[in-house]
Amino acid sequence: MPTDYGYRLKALREKLKISPDEFANMVGISPDLVMEIEQKARPVPVELKSRVAFTLPEYSVWLVTGVADPRFGQIGVVES
Repeated sequence: MPTDYGYRLKALREKLKISPDEFANMVGISPDLVMEIEQKARPVPVELKSRVAFTLPEYSVWLVTGVADPRFGQIGVVES
């Protein structure tokens, strides 16, 4: 699995079965920003990482590092 945040953000969104618009609404950002991050068209703002961490804390470590430790309630997304 590639190591960039945008790739993992899209994988998470697909796992949750939500559109970019739904994800943006859930996290409180613009849908355009979600798409730009997923397409690597711009750097990931710290504010986005913070909003995702507060909204989906169980995925926040995996999104940033690509590694999750279930012992601490962290969840990762595994490609099938």
